[in-house]
Amino acid sequence: MAEQLKLDWVGRISLFFGAIMAVGYLLNGLLVGHLFWDMQVYVDAVKIRNNGGSAYEDLGGLKFVYAPVVLRIFSIFDSWLPIVLGISYFSITVALLTRVEGRVLVTSTLISSFWFFDFSFPISIQTGNVTLFLHFALIYSAIVSHQNSRFVFLFMVALASVVKPYFISYLFLGVAIWPIDRRFVFHSIFVVSIVFLSFALQKIFLSDEFDQWLSSLSAQALGERAGPGRDVGRAPYFFFSLVFGKGLGLLLHIASIAFGALFLALIYKRSCKVMTVSERKMLLFWFALVVCILMNPRMKIYDWWVLQGGCVAIIFIYLKYRVLNSYYMIFIGSSFCLVWILEKTGYISSGKVIEIIQIYFPLLIVLLLGLYFSRGDIKRNMELI
Repeated sequence: MAEQLKLDWVGRISLFFGAIMAVGYLLNGLLVGHLFWDMQVYVDAVKIRNNGGSAYEDLGGLKFVYAPVVLRIFSIFDSWLPIVLGISYFSITVALLTRVEGRVLVTSTLISSFWFFDFSFPISIQTGNVTLFLHFALIYSAIVSHQNSRFVFLFMVALASVVKPYFISYLFLGVAIWPIDRRFVFHSIFVVSIVFLSFALQKIFLSDEFDQWLSSLSAQALGERAGPGRDVGRAPYFFFSLVFGKGLGLLLHIASIAFGALFLALIYKRSCKVMTVSERKMLLFWFALVVCILMNPRMKIYDWWVLQGGCVAIIFIYLKYRVLNSYYMIFIGSSFCLVWILEKTGYISSGKVIEIIQIYFPLLIVLLLGLYFSRGDIKRNMELI
C-alpha cells in the first residue's frame, strides 16, 4: 500500500534538525533524571495494590487511571513491570519501523518537530506512557491486517480500548483498509460489544476497584464542574467545553469531528482525480488516521503527535504536485522557533496559545492545500517523484 517518503533537500534538512531536536530533548531528560514518570505511576500503583492498599489514591499529584483488569495484569509482573514494559515498548517500536508506513509516520513526525518547533514526540517518549506505544501497536496492526486478515487489527483495537476506551475510535481507520460492507459493520459492532462487556464484567466482579477507578479517572480528567476539566488535553472538546460546559461541549466535539471528516472526504474525492493508485491509498490512510486522533475528546500530548505526523505525511503527498513550495515550511519553522525563544527568554508570554497553534497548524495547512488541490490544473513536482 505504501511507498517511501521522498524528500527534497528542504525535507532532508528538516528531518536532520527534527531528529537532533528529539534526541537532544531525550538526552537532556536523561541527564537531569526526568524520564518515564508515567511508568513510575504504574510501578507505584502496583506496589500499593500488592501491599493491600488502593492503587487509585493520589500518587504524588498523579493518579492511576486504568481499569481494574489492567491494574491486575500489571500487578502480575510486580517489580518486573518496568522491564516488561520496556521490552514491550522496544519490540513494538521496532515492529512499526519495519513497515514503510511506520517509517513514513516517524519521519513525518520528526520533520513536524522542526517545522512547528514542537517537542510533543520526544516528550511522549519521555513520559513512558503506554498510550504512545498503543498508538504504535494499533498503526502496525492496521498495516499488517491490510495485507492479511482483519483479526490482528480488530483484536488490537479491542485490547487497546480496554486500556483506554477512546482507542475504539481506531475502528474508523478500517475505512482506509477494507470496503465498508456488512462484514466491516458487523466486526465493528462486535468489537464495541466486547469492550462494553469487559467493563460490565469488571463492574460486576470487581465492583469496589471499578468504582475507585471511575472516581480516580473523574478526578484526574474532569476535576471541578466548571469548564472542560483539569487534564483533558487539547481536543476540540476542550475549546467547546470552555464556553458551553462539559455536556454541550462533548456534543459539539462530536458534531465538529463529523463535519470535519465529511469535509476531508470531499477533499479526498477531489484529490483522487489526478493521483496515482498508491497515492490515493496513502492519502486515505493518513486522512482516516487524523480523524481517529481528533475523535478522542481527551487528546493529549502522546496523542497529538500522531495528528501532526499524519498531517505532514499528507503535506508531502501534496508536495509531489506544485501546490506549495517546500521552502515556505522553513520560514514557518523559523517563525515558531523565534516565538519559542522569545517566550523562553521572557520577552513574550503566550500561555497555551503557541501550543494550540503547534497542534492545529499542520491540519490547517492540510485543509488549505486540499482546497487548493481540488481546483485542478495541478502539475507534478518531478523532484519528489
